[in-house]
Amino acid sequence: MAAIATRTTAKSFKDSYQAQNASQGRGLALVQGSSGDDYLATASVANSIVIGVQEEASGDAGDPISCIQLGDAVAIAGAAINAGQFVKCTANGQFVPVTSEADNIAGRAKSSASTQGDEFILFVSPSVFSVAPAVPFMGAYSAGTAYVPGNIVSYSGSSYICIQAGTGKEPDTQTAYWSVLALVGATGATGATGAIGAQGPTGPAGINWRGAWSSSNTYAIGDAVSYSGSSYIAVQAGSNKEPDTQTTYWNVLAAGA
Repeated sequence: MAAIATRTTAKSFKDSYQAQNASQGRGLALVQGSSGDDYLATASVANSIVIGVQEEASGDAGDPISCIQLGDAVAIAGAAINAGQFVKCTANGQFVPVTSEADNIAGRAKSSASTQGDEFILFVSPSVFSVAPAVPFMGAYSAGTAYVPGNIVSYSGSSYICIQAGTGKEPDTQTAYWSVLALVGATGATGATGAIGAQGPTGPAGINWRGAWSSSNTYAIGDAVSYSGSSYIAVQAGSNKEPDTQTTYWNVLAAGA
């Protein structure tokens, strides 16, 4: 289709499908429960996700066709288009905004076009084409939320899909309302003990407690004593130097009352 050319920066690829009717440049969607059949996407088709844009024309239903998927494409506007609008393809291969629920969606504009003939960027990616989510994820299970079939929740590390409408039905026990999608895995085995780390640096010298001060003892730097209800640490070696008066030899550690 001349109106769409895959951009060089796009992550686009082509795949083959079977046409449902004569068409070109329209969105193709796989519909849940269709056993893989392809359908033209319309805004009124529930639970469908557009997979791409039909690149080539088909004359009849059953014709093999190519579909551009997963990327951006350069397209030609047939009228003014705003970024974010869903668009459809006209008979001359140009794109105009979708105006009806019955319109065949070809994609969604990524950039704007101010007038007919302008180029704009067209999304051709399932994440931006979605007409409606096929299986809506509702987040963490809540006892106060009313769930309907197809809702998916997480609960205690596992995920569940609702199969019957209800409220306050805990997924892990109410099996008539929920089916398991993925169970939380078992706790893994304890890993092997790691290698012994390198020896740390030597710490600073601690206090050498010598008990009650004695005038007959010789004290070295770092020796600590008690004297008259207080404690002192030697800052200079010496003997017979009373801690409470000889401040060049002793510093107070803890003063008594």
